[in-house]
Amino acid sequence: KVTGISAILLPFTEAGGIDWAGFAAHCVRTADAGLTPAVNMDTGYANLLTPGQRVEVLDATRAALGGRPFVAG
Repeated sequence: KVTGISAILLPFTEAGGIDWAGFAAHCVRTADAGLTPAVNMDTGYANLLTPGQRVEVLDATRAALGGRPFVAG
């Protein structure tokens, strides 16, 4: 069986804050499509986050997916 994994980009609001609702929705859409979400990956933003923000991304992913699998960098 092939397992598909897709990097989830972290969206930001126009004001510059993290768009947590948009991020959660993207995680859920990706999982619903049969792909495993990948967060905190080197896809153009992870190196710009503070360690605390990286933890927040993990927490938000867990909450959005409700126990479904994901991978993280």
